[in-house]
Amino acid sequence: SNGLDDEREVKALVAASRITAGMSFRISYSCASEDGCEASASTEIEVDALPDAGFTSFATTYFSNDLPSLITPNETGGVFSTSGGVVLIDNGDGTVTLDPGQIPIGGPYDVTYTLTDTNGCTNEQVQVFSITPVTEVSFSGLLHTYCAGEAAESLVVLSADENGAR
Repeated sequence: SNGLDDEREVKALVAASRITAGMSFRISYSCASEDGCEASASTEIEVDALPDAGFTSFATTYFSNDLPSLITPNETGGVFSTSGGVVLIDNGDGTVTLDPGQIPIGGPYDVTYTLTDTNGCTNEQVQVFSITPVTEVSFSGLLHTYCAGEAAESLVVLSADENGAR
């Protein structure tokens, strides 16, 4: 026998989230038995920074008739995903387009960008938005043409919800 207790296990925790990114260091462990046998092990550890999974901010609320919104990641090479059946248009250049007119009224919906770098580190960012219906407005009680000095006319404003109900 080598005098070492093969059944003994020593555990340690390396909390990478508490270590400054870009730092590297050596972890070593040594032990000696009662009869003087020694053993040691060491390894080099480096903590890589997370990739930047940020992307352009967009509105938290869109109206159903808003123009499409371009979404650009800070670093390309990742994957956009969504919730609630929202479809993003892939522009083929790392950007995507969100078209509020093609998304059901409601929410909240998520847009998530997930990026894995060459070191195997993964990061993601989530932004949340909702779609609000546009209230349609019309009016009646006016002629198309008036002459100067004519009496005032009453204007009746009619608004409708997204289902056309008045």
